[in-house]
Amino acid sequence: AEYIFTGLFTVEMVVKIVARGLILHKHAYLRDGWNWIDFLVVVASLISPFTSGSSIQVLRTVRVLRPLRTMTRIKGMRPLINTILRSFKALGSIVSLLSFFFIVYGILGIDLLSQGLRGKCYVDPREGVNSFSDA
Repeated sequence: AEYIFTGLFTVEMVVKIVARGLILHKHAYLRDGWNWIDFLVVVASLISPFTSGSSIQVLRTVRVLRPLRTMTRIKGMRPLINTILRSFKALGSIVSLLSFFFIVYGILGIDLLSQGLRGKCYVDPREGVNSFSDA
């Protein structure tokens, strides 16, 4: 099934490149950002049978974009996907803010609680070192 989809996507890409041109004029194939995704998916699918080792894992990861490529064909999905992709910028700042708070409270917790926990988190295998009677 993988080879069938790769063949269909390759034929579609080639037809679009022949009809529109590759990159030289205004309406060329690679002037559209969505076609870049299509191009990368098809090229990764064509290269993956000839590679081995760790590089094939990267190419398989690129093939995960195939459902996104198919969803862009539906007219109503393209604005939705554009909105989701634009929202990632705002999510980046939220993740940064949360990371800052986690780090600050983590350092504060370690500083405040480290004195009471010193020597309590492990058992020293040496004879007579551990004293559990004062706990």
